[in-house]
Amino acid sequence: MADFKTPQLIVTQEGLNAANAATPFGPWVHITSFKIGSAWGYDSQKIPQDTDIDGDLLYHGVPTQYKNLGNGVLDIILRIPADAGPFKFGEVAIFNKDDTGTEHLFAKAVFDEPQTKYSSLGTNVASSFTIHALIKLEQSVAVFKID
Repeated sequence: MADFKTPQLIVTQEGLNAANAATPFGPWVHITSFKIGSAWGYDSQKIPQDTDIDGDLLYHGVPTQYKNLGNGVLDIILRIPADAGPFKFGEVAIFNKDDTGTEHLFAKAVFDEPQTKYSSLGTNVASSFTIHALIKLEQSVAVFKID
């Protein structure tokens, strides 16, 4: 069995631009959605310039909750529900919405190996998949707004 390696969530240039413009009084980094994509194993060094997922869209959802873990770390909880899937995925992307209502890729992580999301339809086993997206920026977490 291969060792599980948690990928690093990398903030994109668009995400850094949003964070640099954010203040406690607005505008904020307004996290609104996430996407799960089919691509995996690609070079994460290109992520800062990305604008979307690389693979096919497998699931699109909204964060379920978030927590301030202290020391400037924000934990955004992304949950793929039990009725989604089955599919193999390898990338997770978080999006923020600007003042015009346009969504931009804020951060993305890519797995080295595909992850399997099983469906629980037709079974007695609930099979949701929860991702803890940890973000740490120099700015205060007070500049974030999570829907």
